[in-house]
Amino acid sequence: MAERIPNNTFHRWLISAERYESVWRRDNQDCFAYYDGEQWTQDEIAEIESRGQQPTVINTIQPTVDMVRSVELDRKADFQVVGREESDGNKAQLLTALLKHAFDSCNFEYYHSECFREALIGGRSWMECSVRKDETGKDVIKIDMIPWEEVYLDPFSRKPDASDARFIIRVKWIDRDIVKRLYPGSEDIIETVFTDDYHGQEYSAQMDAGPDRAPGNYYDPRSHRVKVCECWYTMPEYKTLKVLNEETGKREEKRVLRQAVHYVVFSDEVILQGSAENHSVNVDELGIDMYPLVPIHCGRNHKGRPKGIVKGLISIQDQINKLNSKFLWTIASNRLIAEEGALRDPDEAREEMQRPDGLIVLNDGGIQRMKTDDKYRDLSYMSAHLNFLLQTEQRISGINDSMLGLGSVGERSGTMQQTRISQGAAMQSSVLENLYFSKQRVAQICLRLMGKYYTDWRVIRITQPNGMADEYQFNIPQYDEATGKKVGVLNEIGDTLYYDVILKKVPPFTTMRERTLQMFSEVFKTGVMPPQVAAKIMLMLADIPNREDLIMEVENFYKGQQQLAQEAQANAAAGTQEQPPAM
Repeated sequence: MAERIPNNTFHRWLISAERYESVWRRDNQDCFAYYDGEQWTQDEIAEIESRGQQPTVINTIQPTVDMVRSVELDRKADFQVVGREESDGNKAQLLTALLKHAFDSCNFEYYHSECFREALIGGRSWMECSVRKDETGKDVIKIDMIPWEEVYLDPFSRKPDASDARFIIRVKWIDRDIVKRLYPGSEDIIETVFTDDYHGQEYSAQMDAGPDRAPGNYYDPRSHRVKVCECWYTMPEYKTLKVLNEETGKREEKRVLRQAVHYVVFSDEVILQGSAENHSVNVDELGIDMYPLVPIHCGRNHKGRPKGIVKGLISIQDQINKLNSKFLWTIASNRLIAEEGALRDPDEAREEMQRPDGLIVLNDGGIQRMKTDDKYRDLSYMSAHLNFLLQTEQRISGINDSMLGLGSVGERSGTMQQTRISQGAAMQSSVLENLYFSKQRVAQICLRLMGKYYTDWRVIRITQPNGMADEYQFNIPQYDEATGKKVGVLNEIGDTLYYDVILKKVPPFTTMRERTLQMFSEVFKTGVMPPQVAAKIMLMLADIPNREDLIMEVENFYKGQQQLAQEAQANAAAGTQEQPPAM
């Protein structure tokens, strides 16, 4: 048993991904440590403390990452579902509302922003789209953040959404007794394979290096946890799709060769779900032929490995910390250079040099044979170089003093400051484009899931920040009043394959209602709309308290004005009739 090596395809895929990403994963741990402020190694701390210095940290990486993340909040993109035919407009609007409802219920914006932070630090993060049962037993969309450590990607994948990957594997460490409960059909083999003598002494030696550094380990005998691997992979298969016939204008069924997504669960040589040989058994549970895991990349190097912004700042950060440590030590210390015999007691002189009122007793003629070192010249060099390092870091990251809310020497006006802010934000365009792309991909997957699982009559409500709720209904059954039989479905969304998701850059408003209010206010200025109508629309779009009462007050006011105008007109007409004819 100790010499057993798994020989299935899925294990070989996992080993290839682990080896390909091993260097990046090791460096990634350092990137997150630097972000958290852990920027000295234990050997460096011991060495620098032996010199009498302090291992100081000026963490410039964390505010840099957080500032780039804030740029994303100011440059958000809203999505919209669009149809491929003219008649799809109403249904596309309904699907847009459904996606917004799914995103709001899953706290998508929060998790997406957290994934963006992880991608900025380490280069790549992951989101998962799935389906779960709610408290009523209905299928609902679930969007979640996945730790970057758990997912391994095909080394030959180059597309930003990983749609060209042969496989994506997610690794989970689960207690052995829980694994047996999750996969009851494999209890005996789990008990046989994953024992305390698993892989013998060779495995124990590998575990001393850490379970995350030893590729191929599937069991930890110390914690009795099993590494369970979920593998999604593609196989070319013929699928029956509805293709538009340009001559007849109708959709017809046609067999098309497509990359079908399969799913299998394995651990070591144990196939917990599916088969190692028969791919037809490994049916994907979602059934949409799209990977449920979506990567968010900050950047990639020429070999395709993820690359964040922290990796390029570590060298400068090390210099800043070490130079500042030296700077503080130089300020607190004085150096005395003396010829032999100039000092009566060198140890006493060393102590007196560190005191502001120190007294040093010299031998005869010793004043001519000693001098103090000019530390202020070194301090000026250190200060100039420290400022150079900070400026270089800003040039690399694009996060300048203006973006951090600090004044700059070159800023002489508010316009110049705004220009520097815009220039710094422009350097983040490529990173933000990757973020927008991942958001679009998640929306596309959710759209396919809705078309497959949202088949019953449902009513959803989207609550705005002001408390107003918009109601939408779909898959509404239609019945014949005479017979009571079902004759059709209104607002059916089962055919979402023929709809696309586009992203629109929007100004930094909190809600769509605020953006609409801004547009209507420009229209109202033209005066083409009656004041009573304009006032009511403005109040309906405004996020203010007691809005309904205000609308009623406005309506009553204009009704009163209208009644007074009618009475005045009637009085004027009556006065004209009673006036005697002119002589």
